Amino acid sequence: MARYITVAIAAVLYLVSLALPAFDLEQGDDTYYLGVVVLLFGGFSLDPRWLANPLWLAGVLCLSFKLRLAALLTLAAASGLALLCLTYVGAPIARDASGTDTTILQMGLGYYLWLGSMLVPTAFALYFLFQGREAPDAPPQLTGGDRE
Repeated sequence: MARYITVAIAAVLYLVSLALPAFDLEQGDDTYYLGVVVLLFGGFSLDPRWLANPLWLAGVLCLSFKLRLAALLTLAAASGLALLCLTYVGAPIARDASGTDTTILQMGLGYYLWLGSMLVPTAFALYFLFQGREAPDAPPQLTGGDRE
């Protein structure tokens, strides 16, 4: 049940992030780069950080089907790529369709919600992987059999 709640929270964060600006720009309209625009057209830039999106989907599906290790690996990779997007700050980006450039001042609220949608299921997948595997209280005793 908890993994379904985790998947639902991640999905809500992801969907809400699509409606919000991904970047705060130095000049121009921040709403030009809504999350949905970055999602739809980001793949065309051939930037490997965009691959966080399909990895997230694969990881959430693995989590839903109790594929613990696969979920953790794909979600950890997605989270890593999502965190790498912080390197966009200070980078030039097209301001609008006219092709003039501006600078990304900081990541927008949409980015942080998107990042949260990556990190929440990753943390749960880590917990889910080790759930039920308790450390022993004491080291096992080596016995030599029934010798007296």
